[in-house]
Amino acid sequence: MNEFTQYLFHLRDEALEAAGNTRGRLIRLLEEADDDLAETVADVTVNQSYAHWWMAVTDHIEHGGLDPVTALTRVRQAAYRAVLRGPGPHTPAHQHAQSLARTDAARLFYNDTTALDPATVTGSASIAPAG
Repeated sequence: MNEFTQYLFHLRDEALEAAGNTRGRLIRLLEEADDDLAETVADVTVNQSYAHWWMAVTDHIEHGGLDPVTALTRVRQAAYRAVLRGPGPHTPAHQHAQSLARTDAARLFYNDTTALDPATVTGSASIAPAG
């Protein structure tokens, strides 16, 4: 596995860890019977969706046989389309909020991977996306 591929898997693992942390925070709030869950639910949805974008990249590499650049490019294109599509206008409020959070995750993934280039990881430059 080359450095760029390892880096993509590392970013996936970081996203999965962040999603797990926010799920844990939500579980603690539920156990404490906290009434102010909205922000945490939104965080869980964004982090979980963000992790799914990274999982799609690594799945294309592991199971789809794609090289890492092609896998990343395909998933970035899908994220871009998801941002353009956005949530539907006629959905119940909670589903609309969830769709907005998923769109935010797609936008975050797309923006975080804009500067990601194989030369960035393997070369002397050290510009990594904030995730």
